This record gives sequence, structure tokens and C-alpha cells, in this order.
Amino acid sequence: MNPLPISVIIPTRNEGQNIEAHLDGLKDLLAHAHEVIAVDSESSDGTTEVLERRISSLSIGRVFRQPRGLYQAWNFGVQNATAEYVYFATVGDLPLAGGVDALVAAAQSHSADVVLSPPLMRGANGDSALRWPVHALTDLMPEGETLLLDAMMKLLLNYAFLPGQGILGSSASNLYRRQFLTDHPFPTDCGHGGDTVWGCRFADVARIVLHAKECAEFRYESRSPGYDAPDQTLIYDALSRELALFRDQRRDAAGSVFLAGRRETHKFLLESLRIQSQQFSYIGELKDELEKRSALIEMLDSECKRLAGELTSKQNTSRPSIVRQIVDRLAGR
Repeated sequence: MNPLPISVIIPTRNEGQNIEAHLDGLKDLLAHAHEVIAVDSESSDGTTEVLERRISSLSIGRVFRQPRGLYQAWNFGVQNATAEYVYFATVGDLPLAGGVDALVAAAQSHSADVVLSPPLMRGANGDSALRWPVHALTDLMPEGETLLLDAMMKLLLNYAFLPGQGILGSSASNLYRRQFLTDHPFPTDCGHGGDTVWGCRFADVARIVLHAKECAEFRYESRSPGYDAPDQTLIYDALSRELALFRDQRRDAAGSVFLAGRRETHKFLLESLRIQSQQFSYIGELKDELEKRSALIEMLDSECKRLAGELTSKQNTSRPSIVRQIVDRLAGR
């Protein structure tokens, strides 16, 4: 079996209690990946030693130690990756069976820079009712369907939701083209919202595909304290700066109207996707109906030809003379 064209990047900091289980959960993926890169940020609880023992021993594995910083670690991993695509295997979040294969297939099919999928949400007591914008969107699509987002759709997806609810969701349920990330690295000044801000900053230039399939699970009940979570205001401020920049670059009135929308635009977006989904269904039904009518037309055409043939045959049959007909009638024949 050919390896998947992906570099699996595992960023860590003080994950000593979780790293063994995480690596166990990644066994199937690492067995088929092009390479795995662990980037540890100054762990002091034995995380680095576990990585050295389990990752460095793999022929495709490398372990790096870097100064502290979540998205600095992500960017460093990307810079050292060599595969066509990058998958971030953050500790606690694991791909589902066949999930990464589906993401790769979608990326290759659409020549995508980013493939987004709705993560399976896991809470302390199992599956969670917590939902993100990506879930609301993919609910309107047939399961397993993919959709290449156009420019206006990407604009809506990034700004139609309240701050901090960007479309990217969990990067553990997404796939990125390595070269695109190399050219467009994650911002490192936005706290734990770097990927959300990244989605806003580069949505207009990225080919983004939405995949209506749960490809990974996201566990939020016990996140590692290794990375300090800044005040949420930091993320909001960063998003506001991106929004202002987006507006400066697009001064047309229509763009401003769409950017100003929040919940109203959200409702419009969901309705648009619902209608689009119905249109897909209608097109399929219309195709079936046309095929049925085409078969009926062929049958009627065949019947018309048969009747025309019979009529022609009767018209060509020789008839007795009028005298002969009178004689036959008088004779009772």
C-alpha cells in the first residue's frame, strides 16, 4: 500500500499524562503516513522522552525541540515537512477510521488548499451536543458530499458568525496543502485563536473544500494546560483587525453589506445552502423524469411507425373493380 501523501505534525507541551494514549490512537495513521514530525515546546514532564522513544524510532519519524509557542510549533513543523499535505494531530484529538483518507481524496479531487470537515465532538461523558458553524453547514449537505466554496461563500463563512467562531473548527479534522501553509503561515500573535484568524486572513486566496463527513474527533473536556490560554478579548481584537483589513481591500457596497451581517447573514447562508441542496436533489429527480419521458417518446415513436406501416400496406392493397363489387353484393358474397 502506498503511503498517504501527508506529514503528520504533533505539537506538544507538557502532555506527559496524555501522550502515550495519543500515540496509541495514531498507530494506524502513522503506519500509512509519509512522515511524522513531533514538535515539543520546552516540556518538563517527560513528554519529550516519550516522543524520542516512540517517534524517533520510526523510520519516518523526527522529533524537534523548539521554544514555547503553539502556532510557532505548527509553523516550524510545516517548514520541516516534505509531503504534499499536512495533518495536525493535536494531543487528545484523533482521526476517525478512514477520515484522513477521505480528506486526502477530497483535497486531490478539488486541488484544494484546505479541506474542512465537522469533528465528532467528545465531552467528559461521551458524545457532546456542542456544535460549531461547520456542523450547521454540513448538516445541509448529503453525508460524504464535498463542496468547493466560492469567494462569496468563504466571505460569509468567516464573518457571518459571532467573533471566535470561524469556519475552520478543529484543525485535527482538517487537511492543509503544505505549500499553501509555507506561503501563508499561522499568525503567532493571536493566542489560541491563531487558526481562526488564519482562516479569516487567507480565505479569499485559499481553495477551500467543505466535506460533509466526520473525519476526526475533538475532545474538549480536558485540554492540556501546557499552552497558556490568553483572554478571549485578544482573539476578538485580532479578528476585528482582520475584518477591518478585509473591508479596506473591498470597498464595494455589496461586500460591506455582507461583512456587516451576523445572525441575519447566518440565516441567509443556511437557507442558501438548503436551497442548493434541494437543487441538487431536484436535478437528480429531473434527470430521472427526463429519462422516463425519453423512453416513453421512443415507445410512442415506435408505435407511430408501426401504425404508419400498416396504413401504407392497406393503401397499397389492390381493390376489385366497382362492377365486380356490385356483382359480389348481388350474389350475396
